[in-house]
Amino acid sequence: MKAFYSFIFVAILVQSIEDSVFSQIIPPEDPTLISVKVDTASGDVIINWLPSPSTDVIGYIIYRDSVGSTGFVAVDTVPSTGSATYTYNYYTSLVTQRSVIYSVVAYDSEGTASTPVQKHNTIFLTLDYDSCEQRMYLDWNSYVAWTGDNSLTGYNVYLDTNNRGYERTPYEQIQDGESVPTQGYLENVAENTNYCIFVEAVHQDGIRKSTSNAVCYYTEMPRHPSWVNADYATVTDEGLVKLSFSRDPAGETGDFVVIRGKNDTASISYSLDTLKDVTDNPLLYYDTIVYDTVNYYYMLLALDACDAVVSASNVAGNITLKAKRPGTDPYTINLSWSRYLEWDLDVHEYYIYRILNDTTATLRDSVPNLLSINTFTYSDDVENLVNQGVSAQIAYYILARENDGNPYYPRAESRSNLAVIDITPQVYMPDAFTPNDDAFNETIKPIITFEPKEYRFSIYDRWGTRVFETENSMEAWDGTLPNGSRAVEGVYVYYLKLTTRGDIIVEKRGTLILIYP
Repeated sequence: MKAFYSFIFVAILVQSIEDSVFSQIIPPEDPTLISVKVDTASGDVIINWLPSPSTDVIGYIIYRDSVGSTGFVAVDTVPSTGSATYTYNYYTSLVTQRSVIYSVVAYDSEGTASTPVQKHNTIFLTLDYDSCEQRMYLDWNSYVAWTGDNSLTGYNVYLDTNNRGYERTPYEQIQDGESVPTQGYLENVAENTNYCIFVEAVHQDGIRKSTSNAVCYYTEMPRHPSWVNADYATVTDEGLVKLSFSRDPAGETGDFVVIRGKNDTASISYSLDTLKDVTDNPLLYYDTIVYDTVNYYYMLLALDACDAVVSASNVAGNITLKAKRPGTDPYTINLSWSRYLEWDLDVHEYYIYRILNDTTATLRDSVPNLLSINTFTYSDDVENLVNQGVSAQIAYYILARENDGNPYYPRAESRSNLAVIDITPQVYMPDAFTPNDDAFNETIKPIITFEPKEYRFSIYDRWGTRVFETENSMEAWDGTLPNGSRAVEGVYVYYLKLTTRGDIIVEKRGTLILIYP
């Protein structure tokens, strides 16, 4: 019996010794990590965990993955306080460079630490801005700690464009975490705006959350002109259409496209020219098309750095003028011209200018702008000019002047094409005369109402003998032959050549009859 009890005692003693030894080498149980997140305001990593259930725990060790190796490094210790939950703030710039992995272990009074089984990583967010697509791409790594039944619901995305930096409160949630993508994008991203964004992983319990680093990105782009003004479209003496465009001087881009249409404003679509790195303001442009009394309409489009249209001018369309002389009235010239399109403040008046003998233009008259019509008319009486033989041609142009008040280009003007019409002085030749000394119809000569620059009037008999000639426009033939005798009754041939003071040459040939009643 003694031996038996001795055996039992020894066994109990050994067991007691083993229990004592194992109590010194068995590590405490791991704490339970709740979340690892980045504070968007401070940039701190915030680690939350539940305490180890082991009784002999005097503190916790915070581990972080090692840069450039596969191991972990201890960054700090936290004493056990008996709290229900623990929170630790740790600053490292690494969270703005990559995803950082953290773990927390418990250690007991003997310095024995638990095994770091649970690992949570920070979410690392990056942004990529595509200025031409006006889109910002977001990319981040998964928050892998919550898996299986302890699962991740998805990610919320928060945005601030108020240039208040990384402060948490002004952010607006722009995407709900109902799915689990790790990529996204923002559309219609504005230029020259500060975008601050972070994402937030959401646990299925709706309580546990992990925020990423906050990324701020300024969408810097050259400022484009906020307005472009078509100052005028005018026709030059060479028949080109001259255009002037003013633009916002605060604009930093200088790329433009001139577009053109023909006959109506709805046709403005033809890309006439692309202008790069323009610095002149106003911008002058000449359309080299040979003007042919057709209405052309123009606009200037401002481009951004991606060649997208960011602003457009008003329409500038030239005035077309036509002149004609009706056959029933040789002393009237009828003018008709198109409305100028389109100053924002419209046309004040249309001024009619006339040019004689290629001299300086003189203002003939003006016509008020009537919004109810699209074609304006004016009749010019030129009887005195014709009778004076002033010019071989009379030229006209119309000048439109804008109403006052345009802040971009005050009181612009536009000139029409030059409309030219030939002027031939009227010369009449009687067809018979009766030199019988009755004081009626005794002589014959051309009837002209102006003093010609050069003049020659000749008369021939039916055999071609010249019976009369003069270079004096006031001298007439009275039927007397060069030898002093009277010409015989019958048909004679005349020739008239004169030059007006406008260098118009007039020639007339015909027959006349000498009659003795």
